[in-house]
Amino acid sequence: MKIYRIAQEEVDWSEEALKYDNSEDFSSAYSVKRNLIDYGIPINDNGTVTLYHSTSPEIAQKIKEEGIITGGSTATGGMTGLALEPSAFFGWNQDWVKGTWGKGTSGLVVINVPYQYIRQPAQNQDEVYFEGGLKRVDDVNNIWEPIVRPRDTFYSRLPSIKYDVLNQENTLRGIWEKAHKR
Repeated sequence: MKIYRIAQEEVDWSEEALKYDNSEDFSSAYSVKRNLIDYGIPINDNGTVTLYHSTSPEIAQKIKEEGIITGGSTATGGMTGLALEPSAFFGWNQDWVKGTWGKGTSGLVVINVPYQYIRQPAQNQDEVYFEGGLKRVDDVNNIWEPIVRPRDTFYSRLPSIKYDVLNQENTLRGIWEKAHKR
């Protein structure tokens, strides 16, 4: 078991790698996590990121009761630069969400999403999107997961390139492969 020291953080990445079915998912999840940390976005102790969405009080109540958030239509291009399926957008700064989308009278939806599912639209650091929407998978901890598997885009692959080499001898793919050979 090898402990890697990255940005003043000690992590047993071999144990972390065992949580993923393939090296690409592990590399992507690690890169997303490092990118969030670099942007100063808090990751909760349970590996989730708290996200906020502002809507009408009636829709917010319906979301909380049903445990489903369906995405709305998104114009091709726009904030993402992509042709997206209907998508749900969230922010991780509650004040920004209230000020940008809420206008003070809206209902606020607060959810926790595992960090590996986070995808940003283009280079907007304030919001994330989920094609197809989200469903609540854990009522106790208010954890939600995407209905549609997040796709890696040009923008989400950039951190993957940046963070892939942990040192000259070990890459994220190599760590995953070693962990799964045990």
